[in-house]
Amino acid sequence: MKLSKETNNRGDGFFSGNRSVFWFFSVLGFLALFPWWLALVFDPMIWNSDLVYFLVPVSAVYLFLSIGLFHPKKNRWSLKIVCGILILASSIYVAAEIPDVVSGKEPFWGGLGTDTLGNALGMFLIVGIPCMRYIFTKAKK
Repeated sequence: MKLSKETNNRGDGFFSGNRSVFWFFSVLGFLALFPWWLALVFDPMIWNSDLVYFLVPVSAVYLFLSIGLFHPKKNRWSLKIVCGILILASSIYVAAEIPDVVSGKEPFWGGLGTDTLGNALGMFLIVGIPCMRYIFTKAKK
């Protein structure tokens, strides 16, 4: 039995349109974020700016990622928003580490698990550059 060309191309890339990736990330995002939102609703004492600054962007990334992975060719805009958020986050991380290195408070490279400019630049190279490439390339027809 010969498979069609469309069937052979499934799973070639992360944004290929495989529905199992959509369901995995949607359920994972819901399970990871729902308890935090539930705690914010029922326990007002937990409200603080750090939690809100963390929860809102992460929820937005999961929402747009779920929309985009449901139908990647049709909802490419939402995947571009996710990539834009990741570029912004990695750029802020690099910008936040520059003053510490310039003032001499921290070394350029401190090893894994430390907040250093070397790790920030590594994150930008690993996450930011591929996201920029995805944003600025046209979709394959």
